[in-house]
Amino acid sequence: FLFRCNIGKSLIINGNLELIGQPFTFYVWTMVEHLELNGNLHFVNIDTYQPNSLKSIVIGANVQIDTYMGFGGGKSFNVQISSEYLTSLSGALNGYSGTSVIIDTPTLLTIQGCLNRTVVETFECPTNLQTISSSFLSAAIRSITFNNQLTTISSSFNGCNYLNNVSLPASVTSLSNSFMSCPLLTTMEILNPTLDLSNLVVGNLTKIRGYAGSTAETYASDHNITFETIT
Repeated sequence: FLFRCNIGKSLIINGNLELIGQPFTFYVWTMVEHLELNGNLHFVNIDTYQPNSLKSIVIGANVQIDTYMGFGGGKSFNVQISSEYLTSLSGALNGYSGTSVIIDTPTLLTIQGCLNRTVVETFECPTNLQTISSSFLSAAIRSITFNNQLTTISSSFNGCNYLNNVSLPASVTSLSNSFMSCPLLTTMEILNPTLDLSNLVVGNLTKIRGYAGSTAETYASDHNITFETIT
């Protein structure tokens, strides 16, 4: 679809369009700089392959995409996703080097295998995101804002060389094999007083913030880490 076309610098698709059975793939050997998808659109898949000219992608609230979303491959462009059909993001934005990623859809519940080896510095979790799995590996992320619906962080944020502090919300009930090999991560705030920390291995932690009598306090004591009580 749109293979080796020259259609100008902006491509905006509005209205009703359904492509089932054949992936919608951008082979951008075009001059397209801005891609915008709006209206009642339904794609099996959307990806970007060799998007050498792209500067921005906008996916509207009524755009339905059945499978994974790409936008990776070391390319640099802005991404804004608002699709209210999107419940799971899988294998997306790996190797991405753009300046911003905005995912403001309230339906997104799971991020799996995404944003690995990226250079996006900050990321804010969508409102109702519940699970982050196998994501943000070896990413150049410096800060992430978690929401208050997140319950599970699994095998994520490992090898993040620039991440220096983390605040885990009280909603997190499962934490495993995450935040390992992050040399600048020295401070962690843990707001769930009963969170199981048996799988937490953060070698350079010098301070943990949490509630008195919490598992965070016990972990700090057992590992000779300074504990700061939240009042």
